[in-house]
Amino acid sequence: MPPPSHALLWSCLRSPTPTELLRAVILEWKAQGATQDLAYSRLAGFLLVVEDMGTEQESDAVRDLMDCVIGWCDPDSRLF
Repeated sequence: MPPPSHALLWSCLRSPTPTELLRAVILEWKAQGATQDLAYSRLAGFLLVVEDMGTEQESDAVRDLMDCVIGWCDPDSRLF
């Protein structure tokens, strides 16, 4: 599976509904066979870029999504 485009993730992150769109991207990765570890790793790499070029709010949104990938969230919010 090819790595995700940061352009797509940025587009989602800077949309009016970043949480919903980013969750949809993760669920698409999952449907394409990505494991929990792979999704988390991809987001961790993106987070480094966001911390460098984005806002604190954007970094927080990515961290929140990473929590949903790893399962450190409400059971209904878990993505894996």
